[in-house]
Amino acid sequence: MDESAISAITKSLEGIEGISELKVETIEGIASVELTKQTTVQATGVASNLVEVIQGSGFKLQTLNLSFEDEEDSVA
Repeated sequence: MDESAISAITKSLEGIEGISELKVETIEGIASVELTKQTTVQATGVASNLVEVIQGSGFKLQTLNLSFEDEEDSVA
């Protein structure tokens, strides 16, 4: 994976409100994107919007793993 592709995806995702803990790296030619996105349960399309940004930056998405953490659970 070209370093310019990593820079492009990083800049694209950094511009999205609510994203933190962004990590883009390559291991043996396979790129990995990890991030935290603050949203609400009622928000729909958040994952699909992130997929569009990632694919629009030149990545070919093979796997998407999502996990959800309730803010109230993380504070307790």
